[in-house]
Order: sequence, then structure tokens, then C-alpha cells
Amino acid sequence: MRVLTDHSLVKESRDDPEVVQTKGRCAGFYKGGNSSLRSHIASFHYKEYSRKCKKAGIEENHHAIPDDIKEAREAVEKGSVGQKGGQRTLDGVVKKVQRPTAFCPMELLQRVMQHVVCCDEPLAVADAVTFRNVLITMRPKTVKSELLTYSTVRSHITNTFVDYMTRLKEDISRAPGAVNTMGDTWTAPHTSDPMFGLLVVWIDIQPDGTWVYRDEVAAFHKILGDHGGANLGRYLLLFLDRCGVTSRAHSKLGHMTNDNASNNLSSVKEVQRRLIKRGVVTRGEFNANERNLSCFRHVIQLGIEDFMEEIMSKAAVATKQAIWDYDPEDEGNLINGALDVIAIIRTLTVKRRADHLAYSRCICIQASGQCKQVFWCFQLEHPQLGNARNIPLHNNTCWGCAHGMLDVSFELQDPITLFVEHADAKFGPITTLRPKGGPTRDIPWSAFKLKKPDWIRVRLCAEIIEDANDYQQICSSTRSPTLHQVIPVLENLATRWEVKAKNTKFEPFHDALEKGLAKINKYYKKLDNTDVYILALLLHPYYKPDYIESEWGSQAEYDADVAAGELNPINWTAHAQSITEKAHYWPLRFGCPSAPAANDEPNAVSGSNNTRVDDYDRAGAAHLRNAHAEDGWKTELRHYLDD
Repeated sequence: MRVLTDHSLVKESRDDPEVVQTKGRCAGFYKGGNSSLRSHIASFHYKEYSRKCKKAGIEENHHAIPDDIKEAREAVEKGSVGQKGGQRTLDGVVKKVQRPTAFCPMELLQRVMQHVVCCDEPLAVADAVTFRNVLITMRPKTVKSELLTYSTVRSHITNTFVDYMTRLKEDISRAPGAVNTMGDTWTAPHTSDPMFGLLVVWIDIQPDGTWVYRDEVAAFHKILGDHGGANLGRYLLLFLDRCGVTSRAHSKLGHMTNDNASNNLSSVKEVQRRLIKRGVVTRGEFNANERNLSCFRHVIQLGIEDFMEEIMSKAAVATKQAIWDYDPEDEGNLINGALDVIAIIRTLTVKRRADHLAYSRCICIQASGQCKQVFWCFQLEHPQLGNARNIPLHNNTCWGCAHGMLDVSFELQDPITLFVEHADAKFGPITTLRPKGGPTRDIPWSAFKLKKPDWIRVRLCAEIIEDANDYQQICSSTRSPTLHQVIPVLENLATRWEVKAKNTKFEPFHDALEKGLAKINKYYKKLDNTDVYILALLLHPYYKPDYIESEWGSQAEYDADVAAGELNPINWTAHAQSITEKAHYWPLRFGCPSAPAANDEPNAVSGSNNTRVDDYDRAGAAHLRNAHAEDGWKTELRHYLDD
């Protein structure tokens, strides 16, 4: 009793007249016999009893210890540890098994909602008898009123969404800077409904001053009507108004990242027109060409598509003629220099009707379950290949599939060769020609047999696309901002492809490389429409002005261009510096109403040697409040760039 007594409780009980009158002066004590007290402790308070006994140096009473713990201790004393049925480990610490928490209908509703939303389950699952039986099995005491229904789950999802949008709007209202967006449209499978997704991105400032990168889903909505720029812009502004980025009285809208379809630029122009009409921005403050950013992963994909299109378009004519001229009695296959091997790989692996091959029926390696089973069996004959795999199907909407098709096909060249050798006996000819007024002609699988030089050509093509595929995956490997990587990535990819376009080893693909490079360069030139790419480079600690100086040139290169009579020479380092000084971010960040004009040259650098990032904001805020040209935000910026 002395061990478990809470003296503060006893004192409060004895000093409270109401408690004394109703329960007596010993209300804070347990009243009962010792045996009853010990049984009570063993059943309900052993953990606390054991802790306080150890703290006070008092031996635990045998009758106050639960039976299961006594049995475990006796088993340890008898040396039964490790024997069957004995206590394995005790570790000198007795832990009470955590009992299940009390049943909470709202918690159940929350979990079911997550199951429905995250697993893409129908709302009607709440009314399903089998699902209800699961809930009743987990808690037999469940009554009908506690079971969920379609309407309750639907209402909870709706209310949760409303709460989410309310919090999102509040967070965006506190954002100190602009809010950028990322949007895209696509078609839902099966239903073919056009859907629009919108992501908002901004920098949030925590109470301790820490900057935090935030990205949240602002919309995922069905689109009605055409997909022209006017209609998409109307939807886009509607979603921006709903989450608080824009309104009738203000606009926090920054830059907008979209894919490179022309209707996306038109939609940004529609947003610009409507914001100007509202009077919240001017044409000089919001320029659609400057605010619209290209998705650079999509730019790379367009380059891959043009590369593959050049290969396949040339192969289409050659393949058609080779098919019609094929003589089954001749040895060899259809290739023999007349047919591109990449077209052969695509024909063998992609489940589609290749109309350019001029046949009405096509069987490929992955055309049916039977074909796949045979192909998997041939793979299992080569244990070094690991588990049986399917070959990715190449199409223009699935990024990375072109490289996947070629790379996996090269790895599985032996199973593919075996399949082609045995497919005629198992499945018949790969296709049948039916010329008008003439007899049908069967084209056997053996006509598409690849030899060692053909597989080397597949590997070369895969190496070309691998360059683009590696850069394309940069955005998928991190949730951190990657805007600073756009210029280096596009330049490095173009450099790699230019080197291969001059290499005789890749001569069969030179024309395709030139077409892919033309597409990459087309969108690379469009980077000049906005300054954010250069700003992102300069403000990234890894690049700063060093990348521009080393890759584009500085004063020395500018002087050389002038001496050589170059038209419109540019000092890129000075150009990048001027772009940075034009930005109005720093005055807005620290609440300074104005700052020295960008064309005002600062005097000598201040004597302060404070250039560490940790002190940057603190020193910058003080300098901006002073707003002196010789000790203002431009000086701080130059400290950073020169460090």
C-alpha cells in the first residue's frame, strides 16, 4: 500500500470537505484486506507495482505477481530456456501485452475511406455482405447501426476533401512568394474520360524560419467539352480560384509547367487574359510566353519519338517490299540489309497489327497466353537470365518503353531465337499475304530470325536511347525541385547524340539521330522565353555562375567573338548576372517596399565578411531594410555568387 499510494491524491482527498463528507478521510487509500489488495495489484497494477518496488528497493510480494509471470520466472530458474514449451527470452524486463484500443466508429470510417480511395475500390464495397462479415468477425459485438454504408463512406470522402481544400487554401494564403503549378491531361482507361490533374508548388516558411518545399494536389477533375486552349484555361483558372492561388482580388500565380502541346500554351494565354480582365495583374506582370514552362521530360520523349519514327518510317517501305519479294525457298531471312532490325524487334514483340507490313493477320511473341507460356519456357532454359519476363511494349505514351523493349530483347536474345525457330511448328506462319486475285502466301517465323550482327545493331540502338532514358528518369528519382537541371540535361543529351551522329559505329542511325536532335534543339531554343532557368542555375550552390562561364563563355569569349566579327555577340556571364539583378524576389521576401534599381551600380563591397548561408537571410533582411545601394540586396547576391 505504501508503494502505490499517491500522496498528492491522498492530500487532496483529505483537504476536500466534500470528499471527506461523502467518502471519509481515507478516500485516497485502498480499503480492504491484504490478500484482496495483492490480487488487485496482480490483476491491474503489476507494471506500476513492479516499477515502484524496484525504485524503493522493496522485494515484490509473491501474491502480487501475475501467474503467467511467476510461471515464466520459474521456467527460467529451472533452466528450461531454449527447450520446447519453455520461455525463450525474458531479458529481465516484464512487458504487459498491449490490449486493443477501444472500438471507434470514426476510426473505422477513416480506415475504410482510405481503403476505398487508395485501392481504387468502389464505394459499394461498404454495402457488400462479405465486407460486412469481415468487420463483424473482427468485432462480434458490432451492431447494425455501427456498420458502414455507401452513403456514409461517400459523405466522409466528400467532407474530408472539403477539409483538405480548406487547409490547402489557408496554407497557400500564408505563402510568402508565388505559387507554381504543374498540370496535365490524359484519358482514363476503359471509360476514356478526359481527366485534368493539377499540382501546386510553393515555398513554405515554418515558425522557426525554416524554408520547406511544399507540393500538393489541387485538382483531379473530369474535363467536359473540347480540349482547346480556351476551355482548358477556363478549367485551370477555376481550379486555381478554388485553392486560393487566384481570386477576383489577387493572384499568387507564378510559373506553369505543362507538356509541349500547343493547346497548353493557349490555356496559359487564356488564364492571362482572364487575370488581366479581372484587374489583378497587368500584361507586363504576367506574360504567358514567359510563365509557361515546358516539361523537359516530355521534351526528351519527343526527341525519342522522332528518333524511332525515322527508323520505323524508313523500315516501313523496305519491309513491305521485302515481304512481297520474299521467297521461302531462299536461305536466309528477310533482313539481309533490306529490312531494319529494329522494325523486326518491334514486330516480334509488340502486340499490335502492323499495317505497314502489309498483312492482315499477325502473331507475335506476346500475342496470346499460349505464346507467352512458350516464351517463358525458353527463358527458363537459361537460368542465368533469372525469372521469366515479358518484353515491354513500345508506344509513344509510355515513357522509357522504347529503351525497355530494346534492352530486354537484347538480354533475351537466346530465348527469342529459340522461339522463332520453333514457332512455325507450334503456331503456324507469322502472317499470311492475301493479294487481290492471287494465291495466298505464308510468311514463316524463320524469315525473322536474327543473327549476331543484327543483335549488335539492337544494342547500338539501345545505347542511343539509353542516353535519353537516363536523363528522362531524373525527375522520377526525387521529389526535390529539378528546374536547375533542365539546361545541363538538354545540353548533355544533345552533346552525346551529336558525338554518336559523327561516329561511324552508329552510321545506320545517323539520320534518326539528326531528327531527334532537331526536336531537342527546337525546345532548347524556347528556353530563352523565360529567365527562370538561368535564375535556377545561378541560385543553385553547385552551379552558381560557374556552369554558364565554363559552358557558354565569359568576357574573354565575348572579346574573341567581337574580334572575329561575330554578329550579335553576347557576354553570357554578364547576361546571367543582369537577369538575376532584375528579379524582385529579395525585396518581396523581406518585406522591403523598394530596392535599388537594377541598373544602379553598387559602390565598393561592404567590409562585412559574412558570406555563410546560415547568416544570409539575417544579414540580407538588415541590408534590405537599410536599402542602401552600397550595402543592399545586390551586394549580398554578389557575395553569394562570388563565394
